[in-house]
Order: sequence, then C-alpha cells, then structure tokens
Amino acid sequence: LTQGLELAQLLTNSGIGFLHFINEDQETLELVTWTANALKGCTAVHDAHCPISEAGIWGDCFRQKRPVVFKDCANYAHKQGLPEGHAPLQRLVSVPVIEGGAVRMMIGVGNKPIDYEDLDIEAVQLIGNDLWRIAQRNRAEQQLQQQLVALVAINAQLTETQNQLIQSEKMSSIGLLAAGIAH
Repeated sequence: LTQGLELAQLLTNSGIGFLHFINEDQETLELVTWTANALKGCTAVHDAHCPISEAGIWGDCFRQKRPVVFKDCANYAHKQGLPEGHAPLQRLVSVPVIEGGAVRMMIGVGNKPIDYEDLDIEAVQLIGNDLWRIAQRNRAEQQLQQQLVALVAINAQLTETQNQLIQSEKMSSIGLLAAGIAH
C-alpha cells in the first residue's frame, strides 16, 4: 500500500500522499499510511482511528462520494483546520474508492507545484482502486489462512478422538475375548 501511494505521489508530481480505510460503520476511518514526504517535519498527533466527522477537507471526497480537488487549500472557505504540526497544504486531490455503494478507502496527494489536472485525478483513482483490490485480496488470504489453521487443529482433534475410539474398541474386544475364554 505504501509503495502504491508513493507511486501516486510520484506520478502526480506531488509533495505528500495519504491513504485511509473507512470502517464498516461508515463513521470512522483508519489511518493506513502516509508517504515519507508527508511525514517529514510532521509532528501532528494522529490516532490510528478517528471519526470521519473530524476529517478535514481531504474527507470531502467521502462526504461527496467523488474525487475533490482543492487549488488553494489555505483560502478554501469551508475547510476544517489541520491539526497542529500537520504538513502544510497548498493543493490537494482526494479520491474515494467506492464498493457496494459505500466509500471503503480514501487516497490523496497534495502540494503539487502547479494545479492538478484531470490526468492526475485519474491516476490517483486508478492506483486507489488497485490498492483497494490488493488490500481486499490480502484480507481474504489472511482469513483463509486463519480458517486453514483452525481446520488443521480440528482435524488433529478428530484424529485423536478416532484413535481413542479405536483403542477403546480394541480394549472392549479384548475384554469380550477374555470373558469368552474364561467362560
């Protein structure tokens, strides 16, 4: 995910990048990664999870369910303030990844020296969609691995139970045989 985000930053000639997952409740987001440039000099305190209602202008793509572009972040009338110590924003592109009618991920880049173009938005959107598919595949693989571990444990338990049953049947047969001989 980080490599894909770094690629989006590079392809758009941006200075920073971010990627957030939106939780199932569609009310909280999970910070996944920032680009190395975004973290340079950033002293803002950030939690791994926060309410989407506290998201700044970069969260507008979630609220509008479409890509948003800000050419002059400092003078945008409806922006929420950035946390203290956050990297300054001059320009920003923020793109939602939508699946099943819900926003599942937000990816964005910022601080390109010149205005963003449609090609930049399209590149971020394509990379975001691919990164979401990668994340979903990784989650599915982890879930399958957990299920495999559980099945192997259940299989071992069944084998042990079967062995105990066979041993019990052998002992029962020996007891019957001994009783028959004694009779």
